[in-house]
Amino acid sequence: MFVKTPWIVIASLIVLLTRLTAGIRTAIWLASVLAYMGLLGFWEKAMTTLALLGAAACLSVLIGIPVGRFCACRPRIYSFIQLIMDFMQTMPAFVFMIPVIDLITYGIRMILDALELVFVKTPWIVIASLIVLLTRLTAGIRTAIWLASVLAYMGLLGFWEKAMTTLALLGAAACLSVLIGIPVGRFCACRPRIYSFIQLIMDFMQTMPAFVFMIPVIAFFGSDKPAALVSTLIFGGTPVVRLTVLCLRGVPDSVREAAVSFGANK
Repeated sequence: MFVKTPWIVIASLIVLLTRLTAGIRTAIWLASVLAYMGLLGFWEKAMTTLALLGAAACLSVLIGIPVGRFCACRPRIYSFIQLIMDFMQTMPAFVFMIPVIDLITYGIRMILDALELVFVKTPWIVIASLIVLLTRLTAGIRTAIWLASVLAYMGLLGFWEKAMTTLALLGAAACLSVLIGIPVGRFCACRPRIYSFIQLIMDFMQTMPAFVFMIPVIAFFGSDKPAALVSTLIFGGTPVVRLTVLCLRGVPDSVREAAVSFGANK
């Protein structure tokens, strides 16, 4: 809007608003500056910067006011957030220019490398024996025998490394889904309005096909394992949030009253 509109229209509107709010002298000075930018070809870059700052200001208001309203009645949470804000205000600006996506990708790669080191580098007979033993204890002897034959097939025919790489990817996605989904579900269980908004997002996430999420994920994380993990996390984290909210809301009132009577808080 700022760039495509003729500069004389935007400049006139800005000067008019300045005249009504700051006086005639400030309006004349600002008109000379705007005319300088418009006549010498700096208008497009100036309006691009103005659009960036305007979007940042709008997002700051939309995010800052609800967060401040939330923290006003919660001194403990505000004391923690205040430490973060003090750190953000004391650090130089270039520190925040470090790509956040690269940091997230680095953390995901660390988790994947650790799991792959355990699953791939360990002899396949050890991992297979442990899986068969756990299956025997939980699902019975028949399932253990069937699983042992499948694992022996993968190990003897050279499919073990690819299978363990996939297992590490799914294991990392499952761990991150639990670590993120349970706190989010606990937060939403007592806040119906916030959960109604998050529920719309989760419904959209679960109804869209998988390839739809791969397009923006690949754009941010590249066509590698972190992108696959994030895409799996989108589908794996949603049921965790839903089940956490459902379990916390399904606690009987008598149990809650008993817990409060014994000193439990929210």
